[in-house]
Amino acid sequence: MTRPNAGMLAYADAIAAGRAGRGAEATTLAAEAAGFLDDTSWWHRLVRTVVLDAAVRDGWGDPVPALRADLAVHSQGDDPGARALARTCRDLLRAAGAPTRTSRTADPVPPDLRRLGITLREAEVLRLVTEHLSNADIAGRLHLSTRTVESHVARLLAKTGTSDRSGLRTWAREAPLIP
Repeated sequence: MTRPNAGMLAYADAIAAGRAGRGAEATTLAAEAAGFLDDTSWWHRLVRTVVLDAAVRDGWGDPVPALRADLAVHSQGDDPGARALARTCRDLLRAAGAPTRTSRTADPVPPDLRRLGITLREAEVLRLVTEHLSNADIAGRLHLSTRTVESHVARLLAKTGTSDRSGLRTWAREAPLIP
């Protein structure tokens, strides 16, 4: 058996022990599992997110330090997967009673867009609209529903004072503010 597989199986055993009320055993198994996955850091953080979720919900171990460490790494990523994992870490930290703050200085929305009230997600949608993607394509790329993308586009039209997607693209080209 490969080391990553052994690590994932050990993590599964940790979750099972935690759900059975054997918190000390779960913590020990999770520590052993981590040793198997040290060479695969991204996969380790991904799998560990599931384990940390179980630890928070089932009340075993001390998941907060690992969640904070993973949040710091995922917050640096700019792909949708990293953003989703960062959001999951924040949610789990709140569930564990350890809320996080989002720093305004870490906000990748340019100040001129932020002044218009454009959110990070709206800025992402705006960037994809300028690439001539349809709402369905944007929804797929950002892991959103088409209806949610439609709402973001409608808010962007209102905030920028444009009347259609073509006008929105023109506005974005003339004011190159997209992250």
